Amino acid sequence: MHKPLSKTARVLIVNRNKALFCRQKGQNTHFLPGWDIAPGEKAEKTVVREIQENLKFAIQSFSYIGAIGNNFLKLDGKP
Repeated sequence: MHKPLSKTARVLIVNRNKALFCRQKGQNTHFLPGWDIAPGEKAEKTVVREIQENLKFAIQSFSYIGAIGNNFLKLDGKP
């Protein structure tokens, strides 16, 4: 059984010429922070809302760069 695909908004956060990356516990890979986009919500709104709610950052400027499509399929029981 396939799980439904979700849309995710990723963001590059730069502060004082340093970029914020995430790392999952026990893993040695890094990735940009991101959140699932709620149905009917724009990616830009998701990013701003999640940063304010979860990271408690004050956003001083925001630029939309673009979108890239990635298709990943997770199968039940598979990582």
